[in-house]
Amino acid sequence: MAVPTGQVAFSDLQTEHGGSHPISISEYYRGVGVPATQTTPAGTYTSYQASSSSPVYAWDVAGTIFAKLFWDDTLITERTFISGPANLVTDTTITVSGHDYERTTTSFDSYTQGSGKEQVTFQRYPVRRRTTETTTNINTSVPDGSSGNTQIAMSDLQGSDTP
Repeated sequence: MAVPTGQVAFSDLQTEHGGSHPISISEYYRGVGVPATQTTPAGTYTSYQASSSSPVYAWDVAGTIFAKLFWDDTLITERTFISGPANLVTDTTITVSGHDYERTTTSFDSYTQGSGKEQVTFQRYPVRRRTTETTTNINTSVPDGSSGNTQIAMSDLQGSDTP
């Protein structure tokens, strides 16, 4: 529920955002009595996806030197131990572009890429993903009381919401 967008009473503010008696408008600055952010928890992981052909859902690891992460045939990221964080090579979870990826500890396939000194053998692991936790700014029209922004009016609170 949100504070009404029509006529607003102090009791509407107290119902939505809490507060104490006697009711004072100074209780309802953003970040004080009115929330400034809303956190959406991480989504549920999908089932492990394992495919050696199209579409590819795989976390490919070449020893301790190189790794690639594919989701639905798209290369999400690739890292070398030397030039980037080692977490894609050594860990079993990584966060990239708003998703958490997790791989199993048991590979289901392997393949070789390159030749000669450039030849690398990858172990292919099933991978799954979920949406990461996100935080969104809310109630941005409600003054926060800082930097000279100390005036607050009932109309500022119309439509303000508690996550």
